[in-house]
Amino acid sequence: MTERPLIWVGLACLVLLLPGAARAEYAAVILADGPVLYYQLNGNAVNYGTAGSAYDGTYVDGVGTGAGQVGQAATFDGVDDMITVPDTSAVLGGPGVTAMTFEAWVNTAVDPVGLARILYTPATAANSFCDVIYDNIKGAGTWSPSTYMYHDNGSYGGGDFSVIASKYTGPVPNNEWHHLVLVGTEYSGKLYTKIYIDGNLQKTSAGTKSMTFISTGTPLAFGNDTAHSYPHTGGLDEIAFYDKVLSQEQIQAHYNAGIVPEPGTVALLLALPAFFMLLRRRSREN
Repeated sequence: MTERPLIWVGLACLVLLLPGAARAEYAAVILADGPVLYYQLNGNAVNYGTAGSAYDGTYVDGVGTGAGQVGQAATFDGVDDMITVPDTSAVLGGPGVTAMTFEAWVNTAVDPVGLARILYTPATAANSFCDVIYDNIKGAGTWSPSTYMYHDNGSYGGGDFSVIASKYTGPVPNNEWHHLVLVGTEYSGKLYTKIYIDGNLQKTSAGTKSMTFISTGTPLAFGNDTAHSYPHTGGLDEIAFYDKVLSQEQIQAHYNAGIVPEPGTVALLLALPAFFMLLRRRSREN
């Protein structure tokens, strides 16, 4: 065999190996921090988190698959697509829960008409919800994320309730993958939330009361709500929930793992010269 075909074979092998190596190493970084729920969204919503297969999600109304930030991603048509996950209150909500972190890679394909949802948990009497939405308040071709956390002590729509809204008003460009992280924690009887974009803290907000984080008896939904009121158009990738606060360093490490070559990838790249030298030598011998 001549040298040139061998080189093409080597390059083809590299193209096949690198994406798989990047996916595996990104997942290793996420799993090392112990997510309760972790959905890679490579064509399905299998839960790789510690809560196990009881919390596998379901693609609803034609959720598609396309290129993601890490491997493949779920794609949403901006009409009725969404991913649902069974009631997670046993692992993320209820009395005594004082911390939560949500993260996802987000790609917005078009400007929303009003609002669009990334995460939705329906509110019911005596329960709580966590809503992650975005709008294009900063102009066409951009999006700005917000989170709303709400708790109602038995009188949904009135009475003893607490709402905390945290909004990042800086524009984030459409048609690009961005790493979004929401952190919620209780301190001295008050709820605090933080929004991170691409590894950087962008917004901190404080509420007035303590609260639980995820509704009891209701499913999670990604990319829409059950009434199809605020559909997301674009992609979602590598969604994870933690029953604790991730530090700035951990969040930065997750972001870095998604954008730079990982050690295994670097090792493959460093091995290329030796690989091609070996191919060349063998081709000459033949």
